[in-house]
Amino acid sequence: MRPYYYLGDNRGLTQLTTGQLFIVNTQARDIATWIIHNGCWETFVDDILCALARPGDTFLDIGSNMGYYAVKIGGLVGAKGRLFAYEPNPDLFEVLYDNVHINGFGPRAQVFEAAAGAEAGASTLTFERRFPGGGIAGLGPEYAVGGREQKDIKVVTVDDTVEGEAHLIKIDVEGFEPLVLQGMAKLMARSPEAAVVVEVSYIQWARFGDPVQMLSDFAQGRRLFRIRYDGMLQELPHDEINEQLDRQFPSYLLVLPESRLAQVRRFLAGSKPEGRPRRNLMRGLRRRLALLR
Repeated sequence: MRPYYYLGDNRGLTQLTTGQLFIVNTQARDIATWIIHNGCWETFVDDILCALARPGDTFLDIGSNMGYYAVKIGGLVGAKGRLFAYEPNPDLFEVLYDNVHINGFGPRAQVFEAAAGAEAGASTLTFERRFPGGGIAGLGPEYAVGGREQKDIKVVTVDDTVEGEAHLIKIDVEGFEPLVLQGMAKLMARSPEAAVVVEVSYIQWARFGDPVQMLSDFAQGRRLFRIRYDGMLQELPHDEINEQLDRQFPSYLLVLPESRLAQVRRFLAGSKPEGRPRRNLMRGLRRRLALLR
């Protein structure tokens, strides 16, 4: 049986598959249940991020939730690496903070109880305690119905909070990714080796402009890949993004410099999967269906 200890006050302690200690918010039904049961989450994304993490890298976890990727990748970048994590939900931030520190990352980590956006300021987060990772920023008080709550949150920009170069970035902020990208333009300009895993919802991105154009502009010559639910990478040529980008359902995309292709070559569609686990194959679908409730 997997180790699990209830700590009280809606907190439980378990381990990730790496052996790292991990605290969960036991009220959450979107991620906590899977981590308690399996010690992992969304292996199709997890595998790619872990393959790209290198000792000494600077990793940004934007939309960190309880800190699953912050802990996994924080361990891989090692003592000379740096970790920046952003989470606006106060309940999740408390768990994120504890997870970063119980794993010894405090001296090389900065965690922000804030949303990352296009400019610094304030907003309101609307969320449901059973699915806290699906919070939406900027909604009016009329949306605080049916078990949903609202909290005032801080908004910061990545450009204002990160100095130097970044090497690996994960962005999952429930449709507000275009605003995050706007607020990290300077960082990307000085980080030619940065690989980015970003969730793209065509419908949500369209609120801020043309999703295809935004993706192309952000990539700045990097190659684009869809991270499929079977764990493989399917390239999206820049001139085919419009035809291949899913209009109905969110997708994770990898924005990758050509120089780092070797790190993920084994994941390219058509290559041998090498027995990588598939137990989370449909987990991304289940998660998103839950958040759409």
